Amino acid sequence: MATSGLLLAATLLGVAICQARMPQSIPEPNMAQEFSAAPSRVGQPRMKPIVFEGRRYEQIMNGQVSGLAQRTGLMAIFEAESKTRLAVIKIYDEERDARVEADVQDVFFTRFELLPEQRSLLIENERHKRFLFNIDSQTVVPAD
Repeated sequence: MATSGLLLAATLLGVAICQARMPQSIPEPNMAQEFSAAPSRVGQPRMKPIVFEGRRYEQIMNGQVSGLAQRTGLMAIFEAESKTRLAVIKIYDEERDARVEADVQDVFFTRFELLPEQRSLLIENERHKRFLFNIDSQTVVPAD
């Protein structure tokens, strides 16, 4: 009986030591990173909006949510002050395969840069294709 009492005491002491060494809280992941995790891909590049001459230009992350014809390759133009959407511009076509998960096929902007002297935006996507958006004519041409 004395042996079983010692065994019980040793077990309880071991449990207490393990609990004392466990962290009291697990730190939250840093959500303010350049990439956000998605279940089927490493991450989605998030480009900061560009504000120029009272207008805000930004990438649309999922156009289908807003009822648009494609998920990615789109840019929205907003009135900067009122936040009213003025236009949606297709920067590039997206090619889809119905047999493959949608988010795996998304192609996001990896570069989104104002070229004020040219009055253009330079946009590069994950496939390394580059495009120029002319601010005045609202037209898109390949930059390569």
